Amino acid sequence: MSKKVTGVFESESEVIKAINRLTHDNYTMDEILVIADRNKKTSLIEAQTDVKVEKEPAVQKEEGSFWKKLKSGFSQKESSSNESSDFKERFKELGLSEEEAKKHNDFVTDRKIILMAADKSFNQNDKDSTLETSAPS
Repeated sequence: MSKKVTGVFESESEVIKAINRLTHDNYTMDEILVIADRNKKTSLIEAQTDVKVEKEPAVQKEEGSFWKKLKSGFSQKESSSNESSDFKERFKELGLSEEEAKKHNDFVTDRKIILMAADKSFNQNDKDSTLETSAPS
């Protein structure tokens, strides 16, 4: 099921309030996702909710020979651009357009917390159309 962005927040307390509103609106914890920069504090969210928190992927430390490390130092790709594109791809996997994925990736880079929830509008429309076609004439 794809997800939609339900909010972009500065603080954990704002996110927790929004999660409570979503659960009041019959969302389960499995249908809610928090995305934040790996350095953004999210321990309160994790302690007070059962929502999954995804952190921006950390830079992988390259292990290997001195020559591999030296070679990677001259590589044209920068690690920060790799991180951003990796997270942008995650947003696209969750159902965001290219433009929306880039915009929300920038929010994460700016240390905002992204709250996403299952996009139930697609399921509701599917159910309605099934009911309409199966109703007797």
